[in-house]
Amino acid sequence: LQTLSLWGNRIGVKGCVYFSTGLEINSTLKSLDIGMNFLGADAGSFLSGAIKLNKHLTHFYSACNNLCKAGGNIFQALLENSSLEVVDLETVSYTHLRAHETEADLVCRLLLEKK
Repeated sequence: LQTLSLWGNRIGVKGCVYFSTGLEINSTLKSLDIGMNFLGADAGSFLSGAIKLNKHLTHFYSACNNLCKAGGNIFQALLENSSLEVVDLETVSYTHLRAHETEADLVCRLLLEKK
């Protein structure tokens, strides 16, 4: 298996914990799409550890998961993973996000806009 899309499957935090454990040791997966699962900070913490350890993943898509709330962990993991060629953390709507933006979201947005 080289490509896996779990887009919109509502895997939740518990599913993300199981999934992240497998991702840490997986050596065949190249492309992963976990978008539209609205995972949030708790799942982001588990996911960041898996991304940091997996050196085979080249494409990571995670739209609409509110991973910014995981703080710098997820971004640090993405930066440290030298195998990643494509990273997509797209959100549904910038206007929608701004309307519901928390302090953590604001910090995340400002960091991303800085690039």
